[in-house]
Amino acid sequence: MKRILLLLLLIPSISFAKKCVMHADKNEIALSWIAYKTPLKAGVGGKFTKLGIRNDLKGEKLSELLTGIQFEIDSSSTSTGNTDRDGKIVKFFFRKMVKGLMISGKTEKYSKKILHTKLTMNGVTKTVELKVEKLKNMITATGVIDVFDFNLYESLKGINKACYDLHEGKTWNDVKVILEIKLKESC
Repeated sequence: MKRILLLLLLIPSISFAKKCVMHADKNEIALSWIAYKTPLKAGVGGKFTKLGIRNDLKGEKLSELLTGIQFEIDSSSTSTGNTDRDGKIVKFFFRKMVKGLMISGKTEKYSKKILHTKLTMNGVTKTVELKVEKLKNMITATGVIDVFDFNLYESLKGINKACYDLHEGKTWNDVKVILEIKLKESC
């Protein structure tokens, strides 16, 4: 009898347990990058200001929140804090893409702290893996893309030639990408 009473007392607390949901406003998502120049591989940071994310994010688990994010980045929205540099990057790198200035994609799967993202650039589609870290109200996903995987040989040659002296003759083909998502949680 005591067990039945105890069970009856626990049932309401179980059925009324609150579920927490994570939310992210599409305007609270940032994508930055670090490209490299000079033989010593000095980093040059920048970001895209137009990500073209279609929907706000929502989910009880990270896998729900992070899966299915669609985006269409306008690469001419490059911003490094230096308008002359921005113009050179757009003119001599992104405008050399034969399939237009847009970079599109979709996050396909989140598993074991890795976000698998299908990325289309210059008419080439590849899956890029981003390592995910969650700290309180922020998710950070980082990874590296090789511009050669997207047939951007001419683009790399173009920016290297335009910035030859500044880059000391060397522009690297790997670019670090950093996705940051500001979270809110409601229970």
